[in-house]
Amino acid sequence: MAKQKKVEKTLEVSTSLSFPKAKRVLGLDLSLTGTGWVRWGSEYQWDSGLIDTNKMTGMERINYILTDIQSRISTPEETKNTLVVIEGYSFASKGSSASAIHELGGIVKYWLWREEIPYILVPPTVLKKFVGGAGNIDKNLMLLKTYKLWGQEFSDDNICDAYGLSRIGRAIIGWDTEFHAYQKEALKQLDK
Repeated sequence: MAKQKKVEKTLEVSTSLSFPKAKRVLGLDLSLTGTGWVRWGSEYQWDSGLIDTNKMTGMERINYILTDIQSRISTPEETKNTLVVIEGYSFASKGSSASAIHELGGIVKYWLWREEIPYILVPPTVLKKFVGGAGNIDKNLMLLKTYKLWGQEFSDDNICDAYGLSRIGRAIIGWDTEFHAYQKEALKQLDK
């Protein structure tokens, strides 16, 4: 059995971000073909899924994704008490798919803003560093690191990324308090 790296204990997250009313977390890995989501309804209960839009295009696809996300935050109490953690844009994307993913992100963020639902954007490199210790790990290594860190196995990388995002949300609202040094460094990058 491989020796685990030392986990540093801390009582507070090393970030100035604060969401004192948050009692739920929703992690979103927005994608045009399969948006991954992970929702923590309490500190110990979570569910996850994939919004499959592989056969859709244009505004039909964006509307379907937004409607599904809205259903994950269904009551007025949940609206004000849910922290949504979204993976930021990958600037390596090019062409029409890049503009479509930016449209999707803009519409989702607009809806969250309009409904006064707190959200944060996490750059892809920060997510990868928080989960895997480096900002440039590939999808397969993300799946493996997620399993090693939290014992969760996923067959879909979008849901896996959403899980990592949700764990960042848990850290921000204080549900998780023990971190590796590289995770603390990743959280500090959210302040910038």
